[in-house]
Amino acid sequence: MAGIAFSSWWVPNAQPLTSTPQAEAQAGGFFKQLMRPGVWVFYASVALMVFSHGPYYTFLTLHLETLGYSRGLIGMLWAVGVVAEVLMFMAMSRILHRFSVRQVLFASFLLAALRWLLLGLFAEHLPALLVAQVMHAATFGSFHAAAIHFVQRSFGPRQQGQGQALYAALSGVGGALGALYSGYSWNALGPAWTFAIASLAAFAAAVMIVTSRKEEGV
Repeated sequence: MAGIAFSSWWVPNAQPLTSTPQAEAQAGGFFKQLMRPGVWVFYASVALMVFSHGPYYTFLTLHLETLGYSRGLIGMLWAVGVVAEVLMFMAMSRILHRFSVRQVLFASFLLAALRWLLLGLFAEHLPALLVAQVMHAATFGSFHAAAIHFVQRSFGPRQQGQGQALYAALSGVGGALGALYSGYSWNALGPAWTFAIASLAAFAAAVMIVTSRKEEGV
């Protein structure tokens, strides 16, 4: 993580045409802004959230085939998640106008924790599985939109590129580590415990974001 943070320093800074009073208040270099308590906790929670998706993206199809679902139905269930995600993106401007970024992130993390438990324990029941797939709207859609909004609000105009690069890098690393752990866990512990670990990671992200210091404007 430290290496990623260091490398993000070399990402070219965005050069906006205008500056805002909030951006001018966020004076200082990238690392100074990154080390504010609410900001680094946000990035840590992002890594945990993406990490928690490891068994979902790596083993969901195999898990459902083992439970007896046909490939056609599995494809439709993946499509349900995509549609839910797109609809959430369409609604995010209204949601972020009504709720704070922290509230949206907290809800997304909690719903992710619940979703992984549903997939690990109740996936043989189609209604529970449908609910879990609709929850992709929160575990990816609202999470990603709120996270991008957090970065935009937390960094000054000259550090936007670095902030977004760090978010993308941590997403990649978290996803890779999530896939790695789930590969070992799936064989050693089975689906239920693998998804339970994912649920704990998402719940830890929720605890971190709700107990961290509030950043101005988010």
